Amino acid sequence: MRQQNISIILLPVFWPNLPPINLALLKAYLALYNIPIDTIDFNNYFFTKASPDLKKQWLISCNSSLEKNILNILRADFRSQFNSMLEQLLSYDLIGFSCYKSNFITTIKIARILKEKNPSIKIIFGGPEIARQFFKLGDIFSKQFDAFCDFFVVGEGELPLLNFIIGDIGANKVAKFW
Repeated sequence: MRQQNISIILLPVFWPNLPPINLALLKAYLALYNIPIDTIDFNNYFFTKASPDLKKQWLISCNSSLEKNILNILRADFRSQFNSMLEQLLSYDLIGFSCYKSNFITTIKIARILKEKNPSIKIIFGGPEIARQFFKLGDIFSKQFDAFCDFFVVGEGELPLLNFIIGDIGANKVAKFW
């Protein structure tokens, strides 16, 4: 197995008072197999830089207006940090995104940007929103994201992520693990 530069990411918007323990669990699991990965909480990074008014909006549960507009806000209010985030993400060979309903729009847009800039980067989507989409739409759901996502994890992510990294997934684009 070729050594890969791997990261798993949480993008905005996500409730900032809930740390992304899932990223730590995946990192610890892969460490058992001597696979080093980075974990980055860009949600917390940008939340800490936000104005008091934006933080107030960020703390509102199910704030669909913010969910739809956060990327434009980040680009406008944190241009250099946003561009640095993109540069950092483009330095990876493989990125796993933790997808929730609240950050799914942002995740899709960032994944598209990354694939446009580097078509060889591998993108994985996992998390509760992927399971929700899968159970809502069935096996066809992944076709909506084919252009910018290489692999989907429905259910627990440890083993499917490991199998994807070591190249033991066959032709499957969706790993269902429950």
